[in-house]
Amino acid sequence: MKKEIVFLIAVVSICCLGIFANSITHKRGFLTSDSFTYLRQAGFFCEGRGVNSFVTDNLDQAPFTLWPLGYPVEIAVVASALHMDLFLASKILNCFFIAGAALLIYKISPQSFQLSSLYLLSATATYIFTLSLSEASFIFSTLLIMLGLLLFTQRSTWGNLFILSAGLILAFLIRYLGIIWLPFVAGICLILRRTSKNKLTTKLFTGIFISAGVMIGYAIHNYLLTGNAFGARQRTLESMSGLGQKFLQAFIVQFNFIYDFYPKGPASQSVFWVVLLSTLGLIAWCIFWHPTNVSSENIQTKKPPFIATDRLLFFAGVFYLLAMIVLRYLIAFDDPSARLLGPATMLLFLAFSHYISTKRQSRFKIVKNVMTVFALLSILFNLVYQPIRSFQSNKVFYTQILSHVKQRYSEVPGQSIVLCADENLAYLRPDLIVVPARNCSNNSSWSSRALSTGRKVYRDTNNEVMLVPRTARN
Repeated sequence: MKKEIVFLIAVVSICCLGIFANSITHKRGFLTSDSFTYLRQAGFFCEGRGVNSFVTDNLDQAPFTLWPLGYPVEIAVVASALHMDLFLASKILNCFFIAGAALLIYKISPQSFQLSSLYLLSATATYIFTLSLSEASFIFSTLLIMLGLLLFTQRSTWGNLFILSAGLILAFLIRYLGIIWLPFVAGICLILRRTSKNKLTTKLFTGIFISAGVMIGYAIHNYLLTGNAFGARQRTLESMSGLGQKFLQAFIVQFNFIYDFYPKGPASQSVFWVVLLSTLGLIAWCIFWHPTNVSSENIQTKKPPFIATDRLLFFAGVFYLLAMIVLRYLIAFDDPSARLLGPATMLLFLAFSHYISTKRQSRFKIVKNVMTVFALLSILFNLVYQPIRSFQSNKVFYTQILSHVKQRYSEVPGQSIVLCADENLAYLRPDLIVVPARNCSNNSSWSSRALSTGRKVYRDTNNEVMLVPRTARN
């Protein structure tokens, strides 16, 4: 127990140091265009401006419904409680989630923790938990669902049902695709019903009903605001075969602890394949090659739980992966990557860790030692080398860039429109309507549209912010 706590603290500390090292040395602070949208809405909450933070093509401010409001709310709570800026609050929030994820992994499978927690040091996990995006919170809520299911099937108390329901609701309020866990839990409920556990299934159906009610209520609220229950989404135009190939390629990469992408250069590619094939070989060795004395590795010291932990995690990972393929085929959103597949690979790795810690105990130490080496290589590459390389390339910290942006636009009055602006301005000044420079280059009519709104319009040209005269049209 004490050893596991020390290990937990060490893993979380390393991850948190890596989050800040990568974030402040990266030229964009490990933020994406979606991150700026999330942070802008969080800024609206901090300033009491409501939810109309989304800037349309007509330079109006529309309700934030493309994604749920859960993640911006979390950032705003941290920023307000700790009195810090939104960028730092989002990184502190990620540290909370990685600590919470580590604790939940321990609660789900204490005996395999020294192996399963190594996932948090992998390239995929360090990438996800460094980004200021909803994936970190979604992984936390997914683990909460798994823990709630395991606890509830062992002891059907209202407290355990609350943990499960809270995980279901949180997953949906963070990402709309969190709704997929509702049919998964319902399927577990039907399996339990076939075993004549009537009291247990009645309680579980109650939790499902409450969670579904919250989801339906939120969807109705969105529909009344914008006419779309889950944000406006377009139909994908890709074939299932082409999409399946993308998922397969991205999924295979996730088995590599050191890279979350296919690297360039012969040396990096050699390391990539050595680590990938070694990992796949370890998995095959543990699962498909059976020792001669099988019985000695399957001694049960306690009554086995109704739902085996490794099976639950495995089927949850497979279910999530299949659901993503179907949803991606029906709806156009991001291509498969570490962000999209991270929850699936995490669940499968936890399932594998629990499996060998309980059913292949003689191999546990060997696998743990090999994966520890891979985790150390991941730390050196992703949490040490990458920040150093970023700083050598940029020669400036991201926090210094933010200070420069704040100073450059300090004279722009509130409620104005700023064209061709630095993308960071969108969340640094929620009181402005910002058109980032990356959008201005493709459309010369922004000035006309901006001036037609009646607001003051500024254009950022060569790092000089100038007021656009009313006579301007392009």
